[in-house]
Amino acid sequence: MSRRAFLGIAGCAPLLLLPSVARAGQPSSAASDDMGELGHRMQNDLAESFRFTSGMPADGGASGLSVASDDAWAKTDAGYLSSDGSVIKGAIAKGIDVSQWQKHIDWPAVKADGVGFAILRASYGWMNDPADTKQRDPYFLRNVAGCESAGIPYGVYHYSYATCASDAEKEAAYLLSMLGRAKPSLPIFYDLEDVSLPRADATEMGDIASAFCGAIAGAGYVPGVYANLHWWNSYLTDARFGSWVRWVAQWNSSCTYSGPYEYWQCSSTGGVNGISGPVDINFRIARGSHGDMLRLYNPYSGEHLYTADPGERDNLVRLGWRYEGVGWNAPVSGSEVYRLYNPYSSDHHYTMSRGEYDSLVTHGWIGEGVCWHSAPKSTGVPVYRQFNPYAWVGTHNYTTNAAERDNLISLGWEDEGVAWYGV
Repeated sequence: MSRRAFLGIAGCAPLLLLPSVARAGQPSSAASDDMGELGHRMQNDLAESFRFTSGMPADGGASGLSVASDDAWAKTDAGYLSSDGSVIKGAIAKGIDVSQWQKHIDWPAVKADGVGFAILRASYGWMNDPADTKQRDPYFLRNVAGCESAGIPYGVYHYSYATCASDAEKEAAYLLSMLGRAKPSLPIFYDLEDVSLPRADATEMGDIASAFCGAIAGAGYVPGVYANLHWWNSYLTDARFGSWVRWVAQWNSSCTYSGPYEYWQCSSTGGVNGISGPVDINFRIARGSHGDMLRLYNPYSGEHLYTADPGERDNLVRLGWRYEGVGWNAPVSGSEVYRLYNPYSSDHHYTMSRGEYDSLVTHGWIGEGVCWHSAPKSTGVPVYRQFNPYAWVGTHNYTTNAAERDNLISLGWEDEGVAWYGV
C-alpha cells in the first residue's frame, strides 16, 4: 500500500507482573514507583530470552558456535572470515551491537579495529510518561556521540515486552521519544525475543510488529526486526515480516536462514579493541539469488521510488522520504529493467524497453542503467503499472497488489498492465 496503515488496537491482556528484583550492583527502580503501573511498563528490564536470564546476559543458544580460530571474523583479501576459516558469503561490512553491558567504549579504537557499523540499544518496554527516561539505555546517548564523533554509521534497537499491538504502539512512541538528538542512518530494529511475547500466534506477532514498524516508518526511519533463527523459522512467519529489514541471530560459522536478510549476528563472544569484555559481532549481508526491491514515498512530491540498494534507501529516508517496505523480489539475472531520471521534473521512470530508454536519454533524461531484472512470465509474479494523468511528478505506480491497482484505477488512474515480473 502507498502509505502503511498505523494499527490502533485499544487494550490487551494484562502482563504477568514480575517481582521487583535488583540487578547485581543496581537498585531496583520499582522500589519507589507505583506498583499498580507495572502492567504498563517493565521497570526492571528482567529480560528472559535466549540471551538473558532475569535481566542478566546469559550463555544463550541461537545455534551452536564453532570454535573460533584466531582470525575469526577478520577481513582478508578474499573477504570476511568466519569462525571455521571460510569466507562469509555476501558479507560487506562488519559491525557490533552494544548496550549498557559494554559500559564505556573507546569508539575511535573500535573503528580502527575494522568495525564499519554499530547497532545501539536505545530503550526497552515503555513508561506511561514518554518523557521519563528510566527505560532508556543509560549508555545510549554516550554511544550515539561516540559513533558520530568516530564516523561510524549506527542503527538502534528497542527490546520489546509487548503482548499486543497497542503495547507495541506505546513502545514505538517511547523509543522515538528516547532518541533525543540521535539520527540513526541504519535501521531501527524491534528486538523480538522475550518469552513474554505471544510468539505462538504468528498473526498476533505480525500485528505487534506492524504497529511498531509502522510508527517507525511514519517517523521517517527504516524499520527492522531482530530475532534468533528459531523464532524466524517458527514464530515470525507472517508475510508482513517481509516488509522490514531482517536481522538474524545465529551464533554459528554460517547463517542458515533460508529467507532474505540484511544483518547476521554471528557471535556473542567477539572481541574488539576499545571494548572490555565480549561483544556481539554482526555482518551486513548483500543480496543472494534474488533481491528485495525497496519502495519509498516522497511526501513532498508524491513520487514513489524503487531501488535494490539499501544504501540509497537509507540515504533517502534521512532526507525525509518514507520507506514503505519491500515492493517485490527480483531475480539477479533475466530480462533487464532500466531506470531513468528526469532532471526537469525530478521524477524516475522504469522500463524494459531499451528503445524507450535510449529515446528518453536523447530528450534529456539521465539514464541510470539496469536497476533490476524481470522473472519469466511463466513463473513470475506480475508487477502492475498504473499511470496518474493528474500528476506532473510521480506519474507511475508499480505494485504486485491487485487490490491497490484496482483502488487507484477507481480514483482515475489508468491501468497500463504488467510492467515486469518478480519472484
